[in-house]
Amino acid sequence: MKNLTIFLVLLFIFVNQSSFSVDESDVFPELVYWSALKKGNYEKISYYLDNGLSPSTLDNQNMSPLAYGIKNNNKQIIKLLIEYDADVNGTFLNNLSPLIYASYLNRFELIQILLENNANINKQDNLGKTALMVAIEKEHPKIVKQLIKSNIDVEISDYAGNTIFDYIRFIRNQEIIFMINQIKL
Repeated sequence: MKNLTIFLVLLFIFVNQSSFSVDESDVFPELVYWSALKKGNYEKISYYLDNGLSPSTLDNQNMSPLAYGIKNNNKQIIKLLIEYDADVNGTFLNNLSPLIYASYLNRFELIQILLENNANINKQDNLGKTALMVAIEKEHPKIVKQLIKSNIDVEISDYAGNTIFDYIRFIRNQEIIFMINQIKL
């Protein structure tokens, strides 16, 4: 019993004195970098990019730094990552591009940043969907309007053979239906 008490006291002292935080570790810089990306910590992300960590690599969840910036709706981090040459057409998860992911999450301002930095408007995910198809499917009229102003291929079809004209048959948003019907083949 005495040994157990001594062990518990020593364990308590050790834990209190050396509490470990991934956010402050200099031993695991990649973990700190990914933690900063998930939390949107601009300063730490900038520090690790300055010190050579990649703006385009994937983490153990198959997410990219841009994916976390989009998920957090953080323009500042998106711009920082692009400044460090993040691949705006790189894929993550199920072959999602940053543009498709931003379209899915209804991130209007981020889509504009991605388009200004040469994101491929016609890139397809693992189902063959483009950012415009996703915006139609999710009924995001502002995103649809934004994307159709770009150089879209209106004849592109997903892997089931559906084009953007097929996608509007399954939605109720009249504004989107009207916009798509105005597109000339």
